[in-house]
Amino acid sequence: MCYRQLAPREKYHIEFNFGKMSLRQIAIELNRAVSTISREIKRCLSFGFTTYVADYQEIINQVRERGCYKLKGKLLRMVKYLFKQKFSPEQISHYLWLKKGIKISHQAIYNWIYHKAENKAEYIKPLRIKSKHKQRNKSGKIHIPNLKTIDEREDKSVLIQQVGNFELDTMLGKCNKSAILTMVDMLSKYVFIVKIDGTKAKSTEEAVIRTLKHMKNYIDTLTMDNGREFCNHTVFGNALGAKTYFTHPHSPWEKGLIENTNGLIRQYFPKGTDFNLISEEELKFVQNELNNRPRKTLGWRTPKEVFTQHLKCCT
Repeated sequence: MCYRQLAPREKYHIEFNFGKMSLRQIAIELNRAVSTISREIKRCLSFGFTTYVADYQEIINQVRERGCYKLKGKLLRMVKYLFKQKFSPEQISHYLWLKKGIKISHQAIYNWIYHKAENKAEYIKPLRIKSKHKQRNKSGKIHIPNLKTIDEREDKSVLIQQVGNFELDTMLGKCNKSAILTMVDMLSKYVFIVKIDGTKAKSTEEAVIRTLKHMKNYIDTLTMDNGREFCNHTVFGNALGAKTYFTHPHSPWEKGLIENTNGLIRQYFPKGTDFNLISEEELKFVQNELNNRPRKTLGWRTPKEVFTQHLKCCT
């Protein structure tokens, strides 16, 4: 059987029902394969649209015909402003297209940084990804009661289908005498940043409950490493009605999302920062910036948009 491209009327049908009906229901009504509908929607979203638009190809062609804007004047000032908000060149490119209708490639922004920017170091430094080395505990193996490894947890592909599955970690400050707790939702990439008292289990327990108790009905799993600060996992797990799991020792890739998020937070608080000198307002500011920054993996939507949308769907 030969392949038939989707007709305009079919595309408009998808646009009208996208988000209201499942892809399978749409496919049945159009007498099409589900994979055909899925590919068409993915093709549209890959161009940076936040929802399916029937005329997406026409819109793209119009933008291409206009050509790219040159990086100067008001546009350059806008790019510099977004850099101060810790946007990457790729995020800036998609943000300007989606929000302002301005097409400027991320490569053009990179070229400006390396060849034309006056204070090059100011823009190059945030682009560098530094390797992270964690100190091993010198006091011997830590015993964590009732520990369940991620081998007993559902597969990640299942967990990222709904909000409420969090990865947890701590970031130590200067001389390991201060710390912050980070918690990231696996679906939306929404992050919570909270100050804690070093690696004390009681402080971590209280911080987790205080931060997540308002959404306890939506929390399913909490995944963390084998740090002593998570010894009270059964307490905060029971308080939130969540199942708790641990990665294998010295296996940070098993919770790659939180590791990547900590790298983004280090743009604001580099190694050696004394978190005792950082206020809750400053942590909240960074949290809001990260949650309102568009992400490629979210179809250039922000974590806040996705997190809020899915919470509404659950209520």
